Amino acid sequence: AQQATIFDRLPSELTCAVFSVDGGRTWRAWNGSYQLGTLGAGKTVSILLAGIVSPCARGTVKNTAIVSSATSDPDPDNN
Repeated sequence: AQQATIFDRLPSELTCAVFSVDGGRTWRAWNGSYQLGTLGAGKTVSILLAGIVSPCARGTVKNTAIVSSATSDPDPDNN
């Protein structure tokens, strides 16, 4: 996958978000997206995301990230 990017508009209940791509050794402010670059077949990337959950939050805070790429996926059923 070429030009892979992860997008994640965090829920309003989560503030001061930071992320790590090196297992938590370093953290940077989350701005809503991260350029993954080129990923070879079968390659995985782990991104840790942390933040402060509002004390006003009720129930489960749900979040969904989206990954896009300039390369079409020949088998979208295995994602």
